[in-house]
Amino acid sequence: MNCLIRPIFLAFTGMIILAGCAKKGSPAGGPKDSLAPVAKSFLPDNYSVNFSGQRIEIDFDEFIKLKKVKEELLVSPPLNYDPILSPQTSSKTLKVTFIDTLQEETTYVLHFGNSIVDNNEENVLPQFKYVFSTGNYLDSLSLKGQIRSANKPELDGPVTVMLYPADEMTDSTFYKIKPRYVATARSSDGTYTLTNLKEGQYYVLALKEEQKNYTFQPQTDQIAFKNDPITLPGDSISPLYLFSEEPDFAWTRGAHAGKNRIVFGYNGPRKNRRITPLFRTGSDFHSTWTESEKIDSLNFWFTPAFDLESNDTLWFAAETDFGLDSLSIRLKDLYPDSLKVNPITRGVFSPKDSIRFTANTPIRQIDSEKIKILDRDSIIIPVGTRLDSLRNTVSLVFDIKDDNRYQVALFPGALQDFFAQSHDTLSYTFKTKPLSDYGTIKLDFNGQTNCPILIELVDTKQNPVAQAWRKEGAGASVYFDYVDPDKYRVRITLDCNENEIWDTGDYDKKIQPEAVYYLPGLLDIRANWSLNEQYDLTQMGQD
Repeated sequence: MNCLIRPIFLAFTGMIILAGCAKKGSPAGGPKDSLAPVAKSFLPDNYSVNFSGQRIEIDFDEFIKLKKVKEELLVSPPLNYDPILSPQTSSKTLKVTFIDTLQEETTYVLHFGNSIVDNNEENVLPQFKYVFSTGNYLDSLSLKGQIRSANKPELDGPVTVMLYPADEMTDSTFYKIKPRYVATARSSDGTYTLTNLKEGQYYVLALKEEQKNYTFQPQTDQIAFKNDPITLPGDSISPLYLFSEEPDFAWTRGAHAGKNRIVFGYNGPRKNRRITPLFRTGSDFHSTWTESEKIDSLNFWFTPAFDLESNDTLWFAAETDFGLDSLSIRLKDLYPDSLKVNPITRGVFSPKDSIRFTANTPIRQIDSEKIKILDRDSIIIPVGTRLDSLRNTVSLVFDIKDDNRYQVALFPGALQDFFAQSHDTLSYTFKTKPLSDYGTIKLDFNGQTNCPILIELVDTKQNPVAQAWRKEGAGASVYFDYVDPDKYRVRITLDCNENEIWDTGDYDKKIQPEAVYYLPGLLDIRANWSLNEQYDLTQMGQD
């Protein structure tokens, strides 16, 4: 028995060893597939007419699959219901089944974008499209154009470009009805092409949508539009500028946030809109307002606190875009706020700035005699103060030198708040860097503009680090000092309403955003270095 078992065991062990060796010695494959799939046949034919079915079948020369098809597939004119695509896994045949009723005498274009790839290496069949007509001819006109960002150097796509027949366009069409034709601007240069169009007059609009529904949602979508219709064939089209509308102003629900504080939040630009108390108070009642710096809210401060047993709800009148509204505040049993002072300026700061403080309760009195500043040589520096009561900030006004250190002490009583509270002794150290750590730049401009110009030096994230405003472009000169070493660009805004800021557009009012131009070239500002640059303003906007 033992003699029989041993040969069988050895033979089985040998098979395992051979199998292991076989795995290690697997042969190398051939060259990597780098070719995109090719469409071999169509049912019905691509660019066919008199289409009356509900299904399209496209055969490929290899197994394909669909990648990000919900993002890439674009059907023009848009359908009410997305077509069914099958199979969901790999196959050599792509089937498109329509569950929508197709319009009569209409040319349809299915833009698959880059969604069709081969199954193994995912080689892309780029910008593949299938075209058919439910009538007896194919519409053949086209329109090429460009979408640009209104205030950024590059477009953050994709953006959907839409055409609406001019005779069907009303004030509400863009908000409720899908367009006749659509295309997508995908690349950063914003170029697009609308194909297979019918002759006629059209309004051109574009959307960068939060949700892909081909209708304008002002609170979330960016928009670009042309004021006047175009005529096809014949008209070319200038670039359209994409922008976000300024949201309608609205107060959000207020809240009792502290024993002597009510917070009113809001959306949109507040400007001069106010909230007015609608309750009676005694002669000893006092109130004030502060504005939060980082969030859109107003704080209503009051003293004395209300007796909750006799009055647990307060009413306020609130100004909105559409008139007056009323807000009710339910009072709660809360603790009072204690004064806490915090520096806004941190550590190292520029001599062109100031040392600033804020507090969590309204600062209403400043005693500059109780503020002491020593420089690096322990010399006492004379100091003045400036109070911004709405933003609740205190600025220390003194002669700031570069390459210095300042020891700032706020003794008790230096700052006193609305409730007559003060603080303990507060000490801070601030520093300025030597002038040689910064760069300077002088900008000279030639050429006339039809509006005043806002000149901004912006960093690589388009954040402004310095700005100036000039009534006339021709001969304008700007000097920026204390510029941190970095790379910058020059941004010019044509400020036609002369409010010294960039203003966005408004579709309903048919107002285009103010024109913004990023002047050519990246400025490399270095430490202890001065740049002198000249620009011709007449070149702005020219490709």
